[in-house]
Amino acid sequence: MSGELFKISGLILGITCTILIAIILKYGSRKIHYVWAYFNCMVGIWGYGCFFMSLVTDPASAMLVWKITLFGAILTPIAFYHVTTVLGNVNRNKQLIALYLYALLFWLLV
Repeated sequence: MSGELFKISGLILGITCTILIAIILKYGSRKIHYVWAYFNCMVGIWGYGCFFMSLVTDPASAMLVWKITLFGAILTPIAFYHVTTVLGNVNRNKQLIALYLYALLFWLLV
């Protein structure tokens, strides 16, 4: 039963984020809208990855799905920080660049 809940919750998360991205990109016009859509994209990748992770059966496919899922999982907190800096009108460009570079490094290490 818990495997089914994991599968369903990942799918619901992915679908919800996809709908939010479509709405934001259709009606959004400011920078905060596009950064929020980016955040939802990362969360959606994580959600869809969890869904597909529950479907794979062979180790090679599981490793590929896990790497794609971790791409979203690693970038989600950084994207959220990016949203808060834009929303708060705080200029932290150097810090954001460093965080995104660290995320890239961590993802490559996976």
